[in-house]
Amino acid sequence: MDVYFNELSLGNSVILKDKIDEGMIQFIKTFQSSSKYGFTKIRFPTGLDEIFISEGYSIKNWIYEGRGDDLRTLLLGVSVKPFIDEEREEIVSEFIDTKVEVELEDKSHNISLGIFGAYLSQSITIGFVFQKYWERVIFAIRVYNGDEVASNETIQNIYSPNSIQQFDIETKIYLALKKEIESMEYFIHKISKFFPQLFFCENAKEQLSRISVGDMRFNNLLKKLIRLNAKVSSWLDGWFDFKNLGIECSPDSPERIRKTLDKRSFLCPDGIIRVFSYHLKWSIGKDEVRLYFFPDPENRKIYIGYIGNKSGMGF
Repeated sequence: MDVYFNELSLGNSVILKDKIDEGMIQFIKTFQSSSKYGFTKIRFPTGLDEIFISEGYSIKNWIYEGRGDDLRTLLLGVSVKPFIDEEREEIVSEFIDTKVEVELEDKSHNISLGIFGAYLSQSITIGFVFQKYWERVIFAIRVYNGDEVASNETIQNIYSPNSIQQFDIETKIYLALKKEIESMEYFIHKISKFFPQLFFCENAKEQLSRISVGDMRFNNLLKKLIRLNAKVSSWLDGWFDFKNLGIECSPDSPERIRKTLDKRSFLCPDGIIRVFSYHLKWSIGKDEVRLYFFPDPENRKIYIGYIGNKSGMGF
């Protein structure tokens, strides 16, 4: 996995040499702290000679000024560009089709390329400590489908060697799973271990088998499943509180259910055919994705019946 550099440049800032050395060493050690979570590269939006730490002084200048230093050599070795993998056509397509904004305290603005790249790949970002703005663990972002907000998401950020310890438990679970899951076949085989509160219908498993674990769609789905599983773990009684999932979620209307009954009736692991209405929804570029689930209040179980494009449910 790659961690994404979350800013382009410090522009025309003038930073003293000792502060540059201190900040760059912390930057490298911050990256090293992410290695136990499976991160092996830093993905930059441009070449290191185009990213300036101070006026007229680039990351490349700093690396070659101390040629032979272990930390500088390490940074050179783990640096990758561009921020999107041009070999993966689906990533490039999503970059063209997706609009993302980051939320500030009083407004929003177009997001930095690094945060955008991290969203598309469902990864994390890393930033310098030269600007206070980047000293935060979470960036709230809005993802658009056309001119409408399709979903609200978060991106985790690291800015110091200890900041990764502040990640929420769901992110730590996600990173651990990403390290362990070697193939979709392995994931499906171990799915009850990964998500003990979720019960997958054969239809959903078959849909999963068509996805690669390296696909950005799987990364996004994995985060949704972790959230859903966690919420079921705290479900004690009554009807499932879908409104407080922290994910875009709703039931379909009775009229739509009636018209698409054949597309939403799935055989569950207990041998009962159920009609699915509740669904998680998010967008990946032009694709509107749906995960349909059935909450069983009597046994406090969630059945997963459908994972795929909205169009597959008769929309």
